[in-house]
Amino acid sequence: MKTEIFTPPWWARVMNRVRAATPVVTHSVEHNDHGLSAVTSYADGRVLRQQLAWAEVNEAIAYKRDCYSVDLICIAFGNMGNGVEINEEMPEWNSIVKALPCYLPGCMSEDSWFQQVAFPAFETNTVHIFSRQHGVT
Repeated sequence: MKTEIFTPPWWARVMNRVRAATPVVTHSVEHNDHGLSAVTSYADGRVLRQQLAWAEVNEAIAYKRDCYSVDLICIAFGNMGNGVEINEEMPEWNSIVKALPCYLPGCMSEDSWFQQVAFPAFETNTVHIFSRQHGVT
């Protein structure tokens, strides 16, 4: 896994915060045959990029976060030391979820896990959708 952080000079960050008036954070995710890249951009100009090669993924878990009035479906990809989390609010969510069985052979398809995670509402409903060591559980 590779993590990069770009931080503009101190004064530029201060001016960016002033211009933004409120802290704004945007998330995006990119994927291809080689891996996954999650990017978090802050209003002050800082950018955090986390990259994880599919070959490094030992486990993938789908689950739900209770956000008080709504639920947020997420998938965490990881290995012993690092991980990347994506969620259904990210623009590339649908294309990544559909491509997972190709990227991670043995990964459950969305049709196999979605209902288990989505219902009942406001519960975590964790489903292990991929495990390199033990196959899908």
